[in-house]
Amino acid sequence: MKVFISWSGENSHKVACALRDWLPYMIQAIKPFVSTGDTCKGERWSDVLAKHLEDTQFGIICLTPSNVKASWLNFEAGALSKSIGQSSLSPLLFHIKPDELKGPLALFQSTTFSKEDIFNLLTTINNKLNPAARLDLALLRHTFEMWWPHLERALLQATQKHESATGYDWLYKPSDISLLQLRARFESQEAGRPFRFG
Repeated sequence: MKVFISWSGENSHKVACALRDWLPYMIQAIKPFVSTGDTCKGERWSDVLAKHLEDTQFGIICLTPSNVKASWLNFEAGALSKSIGQSSLSPLLFHIKPDELKGPLALFQSTTFSKEDIFNLLTTINNKLNPAARLDLALLRHTFEMWWPHLERALLQATQKHESATGYDWLYKPSDISLLQLRARFESQEAGRPFRFG
């Protein structure tokens, strides 16, 4: 099953790439696609995107404070949700609250960047697989418990450049301060030992 991971902006791209690398460890029957890295040199990117959008059964839109209003993400969301009965879409909120979503993306059931909500997203993807490829829920939970710290660490380390929800580097909201505190806690725990996939 193809999973299309949409992004816009530097941190959103890093989140998308970390997810693309992590998801096959969780559910081997899925094939994640991110436009950079999964498009061969010489190909027309617009044709490749159109084909993948058409063939995708599940879409994840990576939203960060700086791209929550990006028009390109709304375009891809519309393309992904063209056949509601055949494809599904979930915005992944990376340090954004669900009530901050406006417009078309607010119509979809979003996923917050939290352990249980990410597991719920995986469960939804798993349930959409052909029954022969579907993982037992207990096995999925066990695998998730083992791999969750790697995704959490990879995302926090990949997004070292903080994007303020206000759009200004010098003006923070309470959510920005919470993220900076969380990042500082991880840095002190890890003592400079980044996890890399592959």
